Amino acid sequence: MYDQPVGFTAALDVQPRLESWDRHDAPSQVALRVYLAHIEEICRSGLSQDHGLGLRLNVGISATSALMGAGGDLDNYLYPVVRALGHHKFVAAFGEKRRGRSDIAIGLAKPRDPGVALTGWHHAQAHATASSQSTAWKQEIADQIGSQVADPAHDDRGVSLHICFRLSARRNWAYLWKPAIDSLSAILGETIPGRPFHPRDDRILQLGLHRVIDDSLGNAVALGIWWQELSTNS
Repeated sequence: MYDQPVGFTAALDVQPRLESWDRHDAPSQVALRVYLAHIEEICRSGLSQDHGLGLRLNVGISATSALMGAGGDLDNYLYPVVRALGHHKFVAAFGEKRRGRSDIAIGLAKPRDPGVALTGWHHAQAHATASSQSTAWKQEIADQIGSQVADPAHDDRGVSLHICFRLSARRNWAYLWKPAIDSLSAILGETIPGRPFHPRDDRILQLGLHRVIDDSLGNAVALGIWWQELSTNS
């Protein structure tokens, strides 16, 4: 796992945008392209390396908007940025929803000291072998995580979550973020009881995503997951 990057940091002149799955000419897609062009422009000097980078995106939420319960999943903020800048360049991506202005940081990723990494946090792990585009992939993860979670996060609390993806170098690791988080209802709770793969992921106020290359896994993916309740949701 990695620490958050230090070095290049820039304030954003536009509000971060969520990934959009609308048609190419939809307003959401147009706004997303404008935003990503801004990201690419201001981050150019931070991309002097083409591998081993870490990224941090702080998403500023106004005082009149809720941090939780209003959508705005952190992985959907991080994904388009990493997609635009090149997923292969990054071994770590961090996001946080907080009050104040939005900013972005990029720097070489520094491995976290294993002696102090996430001491006292809840932990679970999974190993998935099905196609990552299938429901079976999510089900594999959900079943394994569910069998290990004795103390899920309380419904009224924000959550800090880290996921480490161990996988082969040829895999697009960013493509796995959303389906992996969709599999964590045992930790995050369900949006609608009994509806699988729709967790309350807008409760994630701090998110860390980490990549470890292990070509011996082939098509399989191993995941390590750590989470902790936050003391404030304001």
